[in-house]
Amino acid sequence: MPPRKPAPRSDELFRSQLDNMIDMEHALVKLAGLIDWSRFDEAYGASITSRGVPAFQRG
Repeated sequence: MPPRKPAPRSDELFRSQLDNMIDMEHALVKLAGLIDWSRFDEAYGASITSRGVPAFQRG
């Protein structure tokens, strides 16, 4: 017997998936696929916390 999918939460009943709303052939979507996002993580990852506050402003 295959595993059952969990029932959707009541607040997600009418919510669509983001990729169903975005035109995947749009130029900006294609550009985002070409960007090496790991370089940004390496360059700026140490200065940004999980809350988005720069490290030099931490209290």
